[in-house]
Amino acid sequence: LMVAPVSELMAVIRPIAWNSLWLSIVFLSLTLVIVLVLARSLTEPLDVLTVHSDAFAQGDLSGNLPLRVLDRPDELGQLARSFEDLKKKINGLIGQAARAAGTIAAGNEEMTGSASRLAESATEQASSTEELSASMEEMGSNINQNADNARETAGIVQDAAKSAASGEQMLQEAVVAIESISESVVLI
Repeated sequence: LMVAPVSELMAVIRPIAWNSLWLSIVFLSLTLVIVLVLARSLTEPLDVLTVHSDAFAQGDLSGNLPLRVLDRPDELGQLARSFEDLKKKINGLIGQAARAAGTIAAGNEEMTGSASRLAESATEQASSTEELSASMEEMGSNINQNADNARETAGIVQDAAKSAASGEQMLQEAVVAIESISESVVLI
């Protein structure tokens, strides 16, 4: 077995230890830089997505994601593109809802106008019905009065007929009396 003095061994190991320490520091620094770059490349798109999703939650659909986030080939790019598609579809639905609300408002105005015209027509028809009812009552009253007048006239006609019959009788009696007087006068 070989035995070497510790100082010789330390003289050989010391540069190796220093080189290993420096290489470890360089590799550790390089690893730290790579980790920071990778972490930044992951967190920066997430930060952008978070800002846009917060604005989206507040109702602001106007912002657009940066192309550097949308064009990423990884899952974050796919998430960003899905987010943009969702935003476009919701904008489309909001537009449809706004158009439907406009159509409903127009229909409501039209129905209100129709209801007003219908109410006006119903009022006019009720007025006409009242006038017709009053005319019918007046006509009924006139018919009753005419019937009373006809009864009275019939009574007068009957009385006149009786008077005429009575007058005819008197006339016949007068004719008989005149004939009798005429015969008496002729005899004398």
